[in-house]
Amino acid sequence: MICKLTNGISLKDCDTPGGVSESYFINIEDVDTLTVTEFQVSDLTLKSTATAYKIAFEPQTSNFASNAVGSVENSSAAFEQTCEIKINRIDNNVLKQIDALTKGIGRHMVIIKKADGTYELYFHEGGAKFVANYTTGTALEDASGVTLTATHRQTSNMLIVSETVMETLSIAEETV
Repeated sequence: MICKLTNGISLKDCDTPGGVSESYFINIEDVDTLTVTEFQVSDLTLKSTATAYKIAFEPQTSNFASNAVGSVENSSAAFEQTCEIKINRIDNNVLKQIDALTKGIGRHMVIIKKADGTYELYFHEGGAKFVANYTTGTALEDASGVTLTATHRQTSNMLIVSETVMETLSIAEETV
């Protein structure tokens, strides 16, 4: 018997690879319209001069999560969203972007592209503030680079982003 949670999902559709391959940072103040229909972003437009900024990273190095939090006693519920993005190749451009992201240019929501090719939106209620931590590593096989982290609470879970939104979104590619 199929329960309501899995009704309409075949067994082969449940085999989804994990991981994030790239991300698109959007300053929350640059959002003109955000339309959500049944947990999916069906329309996202930015103000005329605004753009989303693409940050790609090594596979299996970054993670986004949305966890339910709340209190039965208080009848409250929310979602705590977190992310950890590791960037191993550091140059002047990367340092400039990280400096801008972490020093007061606003709060950001992030669209991620998952390993299965689908997109999700995090931090869409008010945006998240990011923190950067740099490390050289200790051993030769250790990662050397920056870890961007953010934690944010909001009333709704992450959202699925339609392909149509991604096709029409103004995206600035990484520069070298």
